[in-house]
Amino acid sequence: MRVNEKELLKNIDKENHRNKLLEFEEKVKIGVFGLFYLLLKNQSTNIWMEIIYIIITSFQLISFPFDEIVKNIFYKKIIV
Repeated sequence: MRVNEKELLKNIDKENHRNKLLEFEEKVKIGVFGLFYLLLKNQSTNIWMEIIYIIITSFQLISFPFDEIVKNIFYKKIIV
């Protein structure tokens, strides 16, 4: 009888933990959705402009490590 009570308490604790995780997951999903909704709600730019901005940013990120000034700064032995 004592063993069954312990197992029952363990199962109840696991279920409570699972419920708390599901509640947290739901809050995170609602928060992320709310953030994206606010960011995109008043967006008046064209989708093609967004694609152009993304491409430009990608080229900037790709070219950053190959720029001579950046190489010189990162590979210096003495940091100023």
